Amino acid sequence: MTITSPTSTPHNLPSFHQPEFQDQVRQFLLAASHRGLSPQTITYYSFHLLGLERFFISRQMPFLASNCVMVLQDWLQQLNEQGYARHSIRGRFYTCRQFFRFAFPDTAGENFAIAMPSNSQVNPYEPICFTEAEVERIFHQPDLRRFTGLRDYTMMLLLLDTGIRLAELSTLLISDLDFQDGFIRIAQGKGNKSRFVPMQNTCAAALRSYLRLRGGQQHDGLWISSKGQPLQPDTIKQLIIKHCHDAGVPGSAHAFRRTMAKSFLMHGGNAYALQALLGHSDITMTRQYVPLQPADVRHRHETCSPVESLLRYAQECKEERKMSRE
Repeated sequence: MTITSPTSTPHNLPSFHQPEFQDQVRQFLLAASHRGLSPQTITYYSFHLLGLERFFISRQMPFLASNCVMVLQDWLQQLNEQGYARHSIRGRFYTCRQFFRFAFPDTAGENFAIAMPSNSQVNPYEPICFTEAEVERIFHQPDLRRFTGLRDYTMMLLLLDTGIRLAELSTLLISDLDFQDGFIRIAQGKGNKSRFVPMQNTCAAALRSYLRLRGGQQHDGLWISSKGQPLQPDTIKQLIIKHCHDAGVPGSAHAFRRTMAKSFLMHGGNAYALQALLGHSDITMTRQYVPLQPADVRHRHETCSPVESLLRYAQECKEERKMSRE
């Protein structure tokens, strides 16, 4: 399947090794762009397909309609054995199924009756949230005396303070930072929706320090390498995973987002405000996003219990009356 379009794709393709595979991917991503899918979605499609191509190469198999289903099922099984979460495997599954049907439309109905592996076959998704001790260990990993260390520290601080997604972090521009009013503009959120998230003083100070070292560049991209080149989302993802690993903590950029959400609620934040911060279109998603354990609920109840609040109020009034008589 081909479509008439400019010669360039709507984003930078990763390095594919098989020319026929790369050509099909290019056409698939252009079609996705014409359907109005966001740049972040198209980028994730490309990296899912890059992983698929690498698996084809590792099995020394050509990209043919006759073997796509078998290769995909083997790949998903390998990801499951490697401990990938269900939502991560599911994302790759849907991307590849769409891609196969696009690349081989004449045989799609016959060959691509693919089903997602059942729950019993795939690792259940267990959301990871950092403890305060783990966060402290992670933030001690970057060397703040070096440009790259300060950059990585600032990226992780921004993730923890705002709860933005990795894709949103990686596409930030300097012009998105509003230091005067204390906001960051998320121009390309999920579903191509924009929003503003607040940044607090500590985060703003770290950003200012980073920008002083970043200096002037020919582009407005916020995150750059030591050579001045924009950092790609996958590079940022791996940098964060490395700092977590070096701290002895399993985690990723997404774990910072969940940690922010849980901490926000545990410290008295409003669920609807959290929904706006995270960029969720439905409060139901926010509720499912941060499942609180019984101990978490008890801790919040100790702070917010109506009876305890009334008793504290009565005690404060009693002490005020006592002080007024003295």
